[in-house]
Amino acid sequence: MRWLESPRNTFRRRSLGAPRRTRIRAMYTNPAFARRGVGRALLVHCEQRARLAGFIAAELVATLAGELLYRANGYEEIERFSEATSGGVGVPLVRMRKRL
Repeated sequence: MRWLESPRNTFRRRSLGAPRRTRIRAMYTNPAFARRGVGRALLVHCEQRARLAGFIAAELVATLAGELLYRANGYEEIERFSEATSGGVGVPLVRMRKRL
């Protein structure tokens, strides 16, 4: 594997022959800044950096609260699933993808 954007390792290539998809992970906006374009600006920045690194698609896992933001920015649903928290509570999630 080759790491880019070190030391933060923002983007990772899976392998030389694999599809050129990157993952956007753990993007949250403080609720005090909701509906001000902060989340969209972060997303656009990540997508631009991924394009520059040669990726052709981005994937992410959205909470239901973030799903509308990603849909509005061109992401499409791949699958819905639930993941349990450490307390055993199921959190509904949506795996999404966008061609860059």
